[in-house]
Amino acid sequence: MKLSNVTRLTSAAKMLNHPLYKSAKSGHLLDARKLVLDILPKPYRFTHLEGFVCPVMKQSGNKIPLAMAEIFSLNSELRICTDVFLKPSTHSSTMIDRLHYLPEYTGVIKPGNYVILDDVYTSGSTLITLKHHLESQSGSVIAAYTLGSSKSTLFQPDRFMFQTLYSRFPGIDNYFDLNLLTSPQIVYLLHFHSINSIQERYYQNCLSLLYQ
Repeated sequence: MKLSNVTRLTSAAKMLNHPLYKSAKSGHLLDARKLVLDILPKPYRFTHLEGFVCPVMKQSGNKIPLAMAEIFSLNSELRICTDVFLKPSTHSSTMIDRLHYLPEYTGVIKPGNYVILDDVYTSGSTLITLKHHLESQSGSVIAAYTLGSSKSTLFQPDRFMFQTLYSRFPGIDNYFDLNLLTSPQIVYLLHFHSINSIQERYYQNCLSLLYQ
């Protein structure tokens, strides 16, 4: 199932400026619950949702998506999926790095409808690879929610975006899995003049990380 947009529930500023944000981001579940309850408006809006809710989860660290999932579950017919985890990665979260090294997930799921959650939406690679992981096991992702995001909440690209990308970069599918590109990533790629300039930017980013 294609999702055109991610639903932004509040603002990144409200989350980042909350006094419990750092604690919740570092793995304190109780503080994450308090944070989400403080800034999430109108939780009763989720009553129509049924199936499973799958947050972006790591084995350790950020508990905000899990706290979101708990609120969704309490206010709907959704059951929390706790079997899927984001694999550890040593790569940075920059847009150029996420284009070359996609997030990976582990975990077996039950077939059914899924709502996916993350605390913030920027490049979209974390959510779209979670969607791909669930759908590879007969899951159907029906919606995606985040607390905050960048200005645009566009998620999966439309035909016009792909046509523009192909026109600018013939052979782009030899470099990237187009099924896992998000709208923000395509907008980012269209700022470059050639495939070579994209690769040069990536190598520059690798060097800067190496010498930090």
